[in-house]
Amino acid sequence: MALTLDEIKYVNSKRKVPRPARYDAGLGSWTTVSEEFESLLILTPPSKKGNAANWINLLQQDLEDDTARFVVSADFAVREIAETEASLAALTLLTAPYELFRNDFVDSRFLGSAEVAQLLADTKAGAARLFSLKDRIEHRRIMAEAAQARYAQNNLSDDQRLQVSSWTISLLTPY
Repeated sequence: MALTLDEIKYVNSKRKVPRPARYDAGLGSWTTVSEEFESLLILTPPSKKGNAANWINLLQQDLEDDTARFVVSADFAVREIAETEASLAALTLLTAPYELFRNDFVDSRFLGSAEVAQLLADTKAGAARLFSLKDRIEHRRIMAEAAQARYAQNNLSDDQRLQVSSWTISLLTPY
């Protein structure tokens, strides 16, 4: 950043020792802002720094609201996964006898018989509803697992939240 001579003099007369700090979530510790950022803080009018701090405060509130939404949504996803797994287990108990019956005849050397083909077609009709329901429930389970993974990615850690809020400290440092 290129400053005029007057700006350099003004900035140097206003510098703080030590300079303001901000939290770095990547490092997991507080770090001093650079001289360049301190120069920006000194030269930025208080009203603009106040607007930025207000925005960060609104962002923090939204992050807190998001956390509550993510907790509720993640809990719903966990419950939906459990529900779908229980439903799939129950449906598997109902479809297993048909699968066993079907496999016995599919593996039969008489599969080419017209009567065997008709027997399989006739008995499949009753099982088709159950297999269709199983497919729909499996789809719900997959979607719930995808949602659960998305919720886990969107939730900010405490360190990340502290990093966001720490900018307010720097912005509101009086110069």
